[in-house]
Amino acid sequence: MYENWSDNPKSSIHCCFSSFPRNLPNVWGYNWSRIKKYVTCSIFLVNQYCKQACFMHGGNMEQIRYQQRICTEESKIEEFLTKTRTGVLGIAGAAYPYCVPVNYIWKNGAIYFHGLSSGRKTELLLNNSNVSFTVYEEFGTVKDQVPCHADTSYMSVMLFGKAEKVEDFKECAEVLQAIVEKFMPGFYKSRISSSLVENYRSAHDKKAVAVYKITPVERTAKENAAAAEELFNG
Repeated sequence: MYENWSDNPKSSIHCCFSSFPRNLPNVWGYNWSRIKKYVTCSIFLVNQYCKQACFMHGGNMEQIRYQQRICTEESKIEEFLTKTRTGVLGIAGAAYPYCVPVNYIWKNGAIYFHGLSSGRKTELLLNNSNVSFTVYEEFGTVKDQVPCHADTSYMSVMLFGKAEKVEDFKECAEVLQAIVEKFMPGFYKSRISSSLVENYRSAHDKKAVAVYKITPVERTAKENAAAAEELFNG
C-alpha cells in the first residue's frame, strides 16, 4: 500500500482534501489552512516511516510470498553478511543477466568488492550500475518420510542498489585492508596504505585496482532453520 504514496506531501494528500468542502468554519481555533498544514505534515512523516519500513522488508519490490521464511532479525542478518565470504553480483548484461561470484566484505552498511579495472564486469557496470547482490549458505537437506516434503535448510540475503567505484584512495586502502584481514587474518604484518593503492598497477592490465561499493536501497532475507538431527547424513 505504501508504494502508492507520493514523495511530495502535497500530492500525497490531494485525494484526502479533494472531497472536502473548501469553506470550513474554524475548528478548535484552527482555520482550514492550519488544519491542512497539520495533516500535510503528519502524512509526510508517516510516509517517511513507511518508506523505511519498506526498505527493511523489501521496499517497492514484490514481497516474499513464503511468509514463514522471511527473516527480520537484524542481528542475525548483520552477522550473516559479515561472516559469509562470497556473494553473487548480478549485473544487467547486453543480452542476458551477468551474474558473477565475488569475495566481499560488509562494512558500515555497504557491500565492498574489488577486482581488475578492466574486463566484462567493469564494462557492464559502466553502462548500468544498478545491481543485485545475493549472499547465501546451504546447511543441508531436511529429511522427511514423504519425498515431496523434504526441504533445504539455508539462509539467504538479497541486496539491491548501485555499484559505485570508490575513488578515494584512503577508503580503498581501508577496504582492501579489511578484505585481507577477513580472508587472511594475521598473515601480513604491514597495513595497506593509500599510497600503495594509488601507485599499484596490476600485471594483468597495467591499471590500478578497482574497489566498488554497493549501498543497499532494497533488501530481502530468508531462512529455513533446522536442527542437526533433522538433516540428512548419507
